[in-house]
Amino acid sequence: MWTGGQEACTVPQGGFALQTPARTEGRHYTTSLHEIKELKRSNSSEELERLLLGLIDPVEALERIDGYGLASYYTEQIAILYRKKGEYMKEIKILSCHIWAVQKSENPQIPA
Repeated sequence: MWTGGQEACTVPQGGFALQTPARTEGRHYTTSLHEIKELKRSNSSEELERLLLGLIDPVEALERIDGYGLASYYTEQIAILYRKKGEYMKEIKILSCHIWAVQKSENPQIPA
């Protein structure tokens, strides 16, 4: 789960404890889109935050493996949630981390 800061965008020593980088809680990250929309409609902000934060690392890990680029939808949604809740420092941290991850994916020479 994303905890903030640039260091959160790196793969921990020993890798992730997931079945594959594209999976979280036993399913592919793209299957969460419907659940995200439902949680937004029902104003379940704590559950939505938990789900989105749990999806960011697997998405970034998959990008490091396949090189197709980061799926920014999950980061955008959590940033929007933080903005609506008035949690501006969390919003800035998650977006800063995402920007760093995008720059890192475009230029692998950037140190971790």
